[in-house]
Amino acid sequence: PGGEHGTSTVPIALVGGEAGYRWLEKWSQIHYRGHYFNYPLRMADIGSKMSPFTLLAALFSFLWARARLAVTHREAANAEEYLVDQFGRVLYNEFFGPYTRKVWDVPPSELDADFTRDRVPTLNLWDVIVKLFVDPAKSRLTPSGRIATHELHRFYYPVQGARALSEGYAQKVVAMGARIHLGAQIESVDFE
Repeated sequence: PGGEHGTSTVPIALVGGEAGYRWLEKWSQIHYRGHYFNYPLRMADIGSKMSPFTLLAALFSFLWARARLAVTHREAANAEEYLVDQFGRVLYNEFFGPYTRKVWDVPPSELDADFTRDRVPTLNLWDVIVKLFVDPAKSRLTPSGRIATHELHRFYYPVQGARALSEGYAQKVVAMGARIHLGAQIESVDFE
């Protein structure tokens, strides 16, 4: 909810105003080959936990993919092509391919490139290198170069959990005269 709604006034009102929300600290990590890496990636983590051979292979694969894309300007036809273009084949095979398959339960080659493009920002090589060495809290740029509009490790959550949002929506629509039927089979939708 914090990532979707941020501090929008609509969901805040649904769960009882400001008192119905709280800020939570959350640190993202990637589990890779028996190690946890902080996200966004930090050079200290990479240098101490990743094999130098894998690191070099990923770097060269990344550089090759970006150079190929700069020359060909090809449009990715699916999520796999988009992710390989953005991160290289090594990182795709090691992380992005399996992760995408796990999350969406669909092979990345069957997902539309636009679907992925909306969820995975385009990377600028210089930004990637700078972010490996610069504290992300001090950098307000996203990987695609936009100014971040959210806090990286702080999220605004309903005190009663995400369910409070759906319950709040339900109370509001019932108060407006709607009826909610749970467990019912949908036969049609009337927009009138």
